[in-house]
Amino acid sequence: MKNSKNELIADYVIVGAGSAGCVLAGRLSEDPNCSVILIEAGGSDKNLIVQMPSAFYLPMQSKTLNWGYVAEPEPNICLLYTSPSPRD
Repeated sequence: MKNSKNELIADYVIVGAGSAGCVLAGRLSEDPNCSVILIEAGGSDKNLIVQMPSAFYLPMQSKTLNWGYVAEPEPNICLLYTSPSPRD
């Protein structure tokens, strides 16, 4: 929906159109009284590496497919281990 100033207005804004984001947006949009905005920053999934289940680790190593965020170590969990995490 847009208001009189041509601004988008929604009851829910979902960031991330992965499997969970799409399911959530789909469920929420089943209610005709709710408006939902779904935002996705990722690119196309037409890359073979993205579609091939046995290559699941390859996109995480790619600078074109991974945003490059690194998770910070958590106290008392996997001490001294830092893992690249594209979802943080």
